[in-house]
Amino acid sequence: MTDTKNVIARKKNNTMGEFISSWDQHVMSWKNNKSRSLFLKFEDLVETPTDKIKEILDFCEIRSSLSIEEIADTTDFKNLKRLENQNGFSEKSSHTDFFRSGKIGQWQEAQIDFSNLESTFSDTMGLLGYGI
Repeated sequence: MTDTKNVIARKKNNTMGEFISSWDQHVMSWKNNKSRSLFLKFEDLVETPTDKIKEILDFCEIRSSLSIEEIADTTDFKNLKRLENQNGFSEKSSHTDFFRSGKIGQWQEAQIDFSNLESTFSDTMGLLGYGI
């Protein structure tokens, strides 16, 4: 999951596609789904990548031939950004790179008033551990 504020900041910069559903409806559709689901937050992947990689492997019941540290190094943001710059990336938008900054809280640089967003989505954000 990415912080909804980052989504809004990207929308302001015209780097998103068409509107299909609201962010909270999307999240809650997965939360309420009866199938097994694993929720990961971007912030957690950045702060504790090896813990989250282990969680993903355990959830998917995968035994990797690579160590968790090797997977973390291979999927490190700087490496992915370098690979995108070298080889391109098929999911890249025409407006911006797919791997932009890899920073937590980059939405704060957008200078947008998020008070309406916070009041609208505070319950769902709280369920995901985003403090408001």
